[in-house]
Amino acid sequence: SWNPFEDMIKDSSQTGITTRNLRMALYGLGGFSSSHVLKWEQYTADFIEGVYNSLSITDEIISDAVNDVGATIDVTEVNLSSARRRLRSQRNNLESSAYLLTYTQTTSYFTENRIGLGDILRHPFSSPTKRDRYVKYLIAASPLFETLTSVSAVFLPLNLEDSISAVKDGGDSFEEVETKYNSFFCHNSGSP
Repeated sequence: SWNPFEDMIKDSSQTGITTRNLRMALYGLGGFSSSHVLKWEQYTADFIEGVYNSLSITDEIISDAVNDVGATIDVTEVNLSSARRRLRSQRNNLESSAYLLTYTQTTSYFTENRIGLGDILRHPFSSPTKRDRYVKYLIAASPLFETLTSVSAVFLPLNLEDSISAVKDGGDSFEEVETKYNSFFCHNSGSP
């Protein structure tokens, strides 16, 4: 479903598109400290760039058509969800709690194809195989993630168009985006 919004996105894609209110759940971790936040931001951005910028042995339309990807991630909120409150489809993770991360991702990329921003944001985590690869990547990258058992797909904001801004050539966003330091809030403890 291509529309004028996607044309605007494509015009700004090489300088960067900032998307707010993306979400992902992480299962199996005993805690999620500020060290976890910093490492998750770094490793997740590196993983996304690797999915698009590495030579692929599989024939994947999206990752093969999107190049020169740069990603920056800023966690804005961490919520702890107890196992009892989760969906039945996630029964295999009943013994652990989930950390639901809300984050902002700035993505720059080049494509000659009509691939929507939502597809580009979701693609690295869009199948169980890709999510398993990501979990193994995090575990290998840092002992902070050694108990991680699984992750969810990326949840896009309900209205994607209202959650994005384009980055100007100088690197400044058209809109001010809060940094993790003044917007990070843990609902479990009730304090920033």
